Amino acid sequence: MITDPSILEQGYVYFLTEAPELLQLIEQELFALSEERSIAKVHNLMRATHTIKGGAANVGLETIQSIAHSLEDVFKALYNPGLIVDSELQTLLLRAYECLRLPLNAELTGSSIDSDEIQQRAATVFAQLQAKMGDYLSDQMSIPTSVELGFDIVQSVFEMGVGQRLQSLAEVISQDDPEELADCLMTQAEVFIG
Repeated sequence: MITDPSILEQGYVYFLTEAPELLQLIEQELFALSEERSIAKVHNLMRATHTIKGGAANVGLETIQSIAHSLEDVFKALYNPGLIVDSELQTLLLRAYECLRLPLNAELTGSSIDSDEIQQRAATVFAQLQAKMGDYLSDQMSIPTSVELGFDIVQSVFEMGVGQRLQSLAEVISQDDPEELADCLMTQAEVFIG
């Protein structure tokens, strides 16, 4: 996590600016899953959730980071064509999304929320997803290639936040604070690695 207050504030503002669009994308793709599940749609879910996870990690929003990480794992299982998205799974996916949306909306509106309650709710939903998805969740397939997706994954990732993260690094470097730089590099490396 970034510790320099001014950079942390900039990252937080950027995260709050980016989050509503990412939430909307996740919600749209989840509702579209029952009509058409494609590799590109699943990738959109993964990419948006991964971006939320990384942004939350950068600004110290651990509840959001944790839920986004679990949701990202669930979405990765959707790449498997053998997994049937029936109404029960659709409902569980929407409940998991709701567990991510609630703390994010609390951050967006400046309201308080019981993080322990949200984490308990999320744990229950993810346990239900584990029971429903079984081996599909534990034996996850590899992420499809750019050719399989029909678009350039690297370009997509760069469009979804790498530029901003590099700008944050440049700002930390310009401040000539080795401790802050080391902390920022470790945080950014975690985000870039996944």
